[in-house]
Amino acid sequence: FVCFLVLNTGLHRRHLGDNFDERISQRHQSFVVTADNRFIISTGYWDKSFRVQNTDMARTTQVLYGHFDIVTCACRSEITIAGNCFIATGSRDSTVCIWIWNGTKGAIVDKEYPNQEVNPSPAAILTGHDTEIVCVWISAELGIVLSGSEHGLVLQHTLQGEILRAFENPSDMATPRLLSPSNDGDIIVCYDRSKLSLYTLNGKLMRQAIFEEETIQSLVLSADGQYTVIGGDRGFVQIIRTHDLQPIYAYPQCDASIRSLAITHDQKYIIAGLSTGCLIVFNVNFNVLNQPRRDPTGTIANSTKPIQ
Repeated sequence: FVCFLVLNTGLHRRHLGDNFDERISQRHQSFVVTADNRFIISTGYWDKSFRVQNTDMARTTQVLYGHFDIVTCACRSEITIAGNCFIATGSRDSTVCIWIWNGTKGAIVDKEYPNQEVNPSPAAILTGHDTEIVCVWISAELGIVLSGSEHGLVLQHTLQGEILRAFENPSDMATPRLLSPSNDGDIIVCYDRSKLSLYTLNGKLMRQAIFEEETIQSLVLSADGQYTVIGGDRGFVQIIRTHDLQPIYAYPQCDASIRSLAITHDQKYIIAGLSTGCLIVFNVNFNVLNQPRRDPTGTIANSTKPIQ
């Protein structure tokens, strides 16, 4: 593998502010970057707002209110040709709000009054949870929103706010911390610290796996959905097969907890954000993970270990 280390010592660092609520631990789902990389949407502020900041100057361009408690997580949908998309925000008030992002204006706008950038209203408010929202996912293409709550269920809504179904919870008290669907409709949910569950888009539980020695902090699927990359407190970035949740490769251990993961658009690199503020870039080739490789003796070697 090839590894690059990016240290947190650059001259162009920007600060998002000092108004985060100390009761909320910042996670990768606390922030959303727009498709053009010009804006960051951040949550977790004590005044129950979420904010839009320009990435060039770290200047706050919008402060938005729509929840009755602290906003805990956010996610954006795919973008249209014009650069527009939906933004979903979850809160401690147990609701999910859907917002409209206008790529041309670089702002969240009102559904009824698209030119209104000051105090826009949510396009929809999703209900059905009884506790704090801890994870959310939204798709404009599929027209659905997935959300998970503390010690609760994963619920599936339409973009208009109609509830479709609740996913079976493997344990009555388990909390869905992370969720990531694939383009094929498979959905991986991480419950509590280390339990992964694979669902169909209709909410049917297909398979479960427990990573007992790991506390999973982030997960992301490859573009084709065949592989899932996970990272956690032990500092390992692991690749698992999505359909059976079997680990097939682990990168060398990092010197800090993995807090965030991303795969580049060309599917050639995995970017891991560490608790120390460093970024580590790993080379990956998903196409060769399951291809048989021959060793010099002519026997078939395990192809899941090396990554070219």
